[in-house]
Amino acid sequence: MSRSLPAILLRAHSRSAVALALLAAACGGRDRPGQIEIGLPMPAYTARTLGGQPASLEDLKGRVVLLNGWATWCIPCQREVPALEKLYTARHSDGLEIIGVNVDVEGAENRVREFMSTFNMTYPVWRDPDDVFSGVFRAYGLPASYLIGRDGILRWLQVGEVDPESPSFKTALSAALAEPAPAP
Repeated sequence: MSRSLPAILLRAHSRSAVALALLAAACGGRDRPGQIEIGLPMPAYTARTLGGQPASLEDLKGRVVLLNGWATWCIPCQREVPALEKLYTARHSDGLEIIGVNVDVEGAENRVREFMSTFNMTYPVWRDPDDVFSGVFRAYGLPASYLIGRDGILRWLQVGEVDPESPSFKTALSAALAEPAPAP
């Protein structure tokens, strides 16, 4: 009995999908390290500044942070940058820090700088050419943004473009900025 190639591929794909679903179920649960969920602490994360200096989320504790993963080739990222820049300009003095985490490949620093110049980006950019960002934060697309409270707790997240005027974002940002800094 011979099977058609599409039938064989469909069967192999189905087995793969089942295996992935089982793996995802096994890795789920609130008590698992690295779980990305509103109300839980953000996992540890380090990268490098565009100038090559080490940078980490731990260094930003006590501040409200919008961590935004992006790439120069990402069209939705390009559309989102002007809104993020406007937000940064308007709310940085209120305590909001925006960190753009660029995941372009190693050696793309000049392209990243050109992008920043073209889009008038003034908020800090970290480089993550190995795209550790996507794995750590379970970002299965770009752009991906995470609003982190002063205490390191995730307050809001979005895979896709951020709309700073959306009610859910505005509410989460206002609440995070109103929180007192944690005691040292």
